[in-house]
Amino acid sequence: MISGDTPFIVKRFLNWKETADVAKRAAAASALARAYLVSDMSFEERCAADAACSDLMDDPSPRVRLAIAEALATSPHAPEQILVTLLADRFDIASLIVVRSPRIRETDLIDRVRFGDPRLQVLIAQRP
Repeated sequence: MISGDTPFIVKRFLNWKETADVAKRAAAASALARAYLVSDMSFEERCAADAACSDLMDDPSPRVRLAIAEALATSPHAPEQILVTLLADRFDIASLIVVRSPRIRETDLIDRVRFGDPRLQVLIAQRP
């Protein structure tokens, strides 16, 4: 959702993604996720970037969600709600979060054991 308080660059990104091809959306999603982690953003900018990443969780292409997972998986500062959403995604995406994320909570992993792909259950069991 775009509101009047959304920074201009994020508004432009959200409008642009509607017409961009999958490769461009995936590259932009990766850049946005990395910027969220390393850029010196104001609180409002960080909230807008978080919202844009959340919006990308609904992208029909798994390549876009995989790009975000690859960018965020190893960070202790990744947004938790994005990680939880990625954890519930298809195996190739969820497995990155299970194997790499220091931020994912045990309760979220328990839900994946109960309802997830058996291959994901094995990866969860192998976590330290």
